[in-house]
Amino acid sequence: MKSTKAGAFAIGYRFSLFWLLTSAFLYCGGIELLQIPLPTRHARVSVFLIDFAAAAIAMVLVRRGEPFMLSLTKRPHADAGSGRTL
Repeated sequence: MKSTKAGAFAIGYRFSLFWLLTSAFLYCGGIELLQIPLPTRHARVSVFLIDFAAAAIAMVLVRRGEPFMLSLTKRPHADAGSGRTL
């Protein structure tokens, strides 16, 4: 679930990849630290590492896929310049 939020965050905010990964690290760590005083929850390092890895992969994929997505939006339409009107 954190990977979905991280991907959306990377799409919505134009921060560098360093700052995106730093924010993911702090977010995932903060979520786990908030669980320490709760008797029904358990903060675990393994969960933190999995959540951070998933968030980092999502953010990197979004950043690496941006040039491809932008190239799709800049392509001319097939009927552009033909003089036809629809």
